[in-house]
Amino acid sequence: MPRRRVLLAAGVAVLVVPWAITPISATPGQAVTPTACRGALLPAGYAITDGIPHTIKTPYQPSTLHNPVSVVNLTRSAIRDTRSTVAQKRCLVGLGAESLIGKSTTRVIRGEVSRWLPYRFPFSPHPSVRALEPGWISGLAQAGAMTLMVDLYRYDGDGSWLDYGQQFANSYAVDIADGGFAHRASPALGAGCRCMPSAPQGSRCCSNSESSEARR
Repeated sequence: MPRRRVLLAAGVAVLVVPWAITPISATPGQAVTPTACRGALLPAGYAITDGIPHTIKTPYQPSTLHNPVSVVNLTRSAIRDTRSTVAQKRCLVGLGAESLIGKSTTRVIRGEVSRWLPYRFPFSPHPSVRALEPGWISGLAQAGAMTLMVDLYRYDGDGSWLDYGQQFANSYAVDIADGGFAHRASPALGAGCRCMPSAPQGSRCCSNSESSEARR
């Protein structure tokens, strides 16, 4: 079976932005959107400032700092929204897609290209560990981007999203030792069991059922 079909069947896909977003000028600090986005209704708690999609209330400042999960959620909501015009929806979807892909990075590890969504602010994942420095990667954000790629492909039928989706999927094969977030746990947990590096030291990062799935 062709690789792209395997991706689709697994619910994974990706993004190439066919839209050109040109922000309009405005007073700094005021909510600004590309012209075609004007009048579009955003999900509660979201805003677009100087062309940057973001949540309004955040534990970090300024709230316009790039947060991949927030952008994924906004873009997915825009795809599903039935209140906006066709042009408004296309504009919002394009704005979110451009933000995600434009601020992502790629790496080549063992011949495979992987795509990453780095965060631009520090974050403390658990009281027992020190705060992660800007540039940290979230498995949650990577997964959200993969499923969004499926939505984007279904939205406009552009198969190039699948290439991005494969790259996001490849990130899950990169071990912590290589700068990724996947980790092969001890034999007691099952070879191939993966967990987040933010888990407290010595904790069980995977359940027995997850270990069983990983061995199959």
